[in-house]
Amino acid sequence: MRIQTSTLEHAYRRPHPYAAFLTALLLAICFTAACGSDDSEPGPTVTPAGPTTGITGICSAAIPALTAEPVTEERLLAAIDKMGELKAAAEAGDQAAANAAFAGDAHTVTHDIDPPLRAEDPQLAQDLCASIVVIEQEFGAGRDLGAVAASSETAAGLLEESGRVLGLFD
Repeated sequence: MRIQTSTLEHAYRRPHPYAAFLTALLLAICFTAACGSDDSEPGPTVTPAGPTTGITGICSAAIPALTAEPVTEERLLAAIDKMGELKAAAEAGDQAAANAAFAGDAHTVTHDIDPPLRAEDPQLAQDLCASIVVIEQEFGAGRDLGAVAASSETAAGLLEESGRVLGLFD
């Protein structure tokens, strides 16, 4: 006796109509949880001109690296490129593409660079952290993609400066 499975098999082959949205939401929740940002304490704010001073909360202390991989010129340049993709997606209003650009090593590098950067230039490390926290908070709340675009542009510039400070490029 054979059980008819073609309908069931077909259902599992089609992506759920909300798969992209649910994936983006899950990524935003994971980013927020992994970095410790929440709405119970006021977080740092970033304006298009750059991070503000007086950073509190998570950015006042070193952020642990997420991997044991060294931050290389290649990883850092790839993260800077992804921040450009994030900015473009956010400006276009594409939440899913913005989440995809920020996921993976682009986000991981911002953690992995913090300990060596903080040893060389604590203020630069705090400013980079602040720009990333704004991105995470806006993704978590699903709010202002304009703030995500501005913060990703700021983060790209700060990552570039970090590479110079750490001697990864001129």
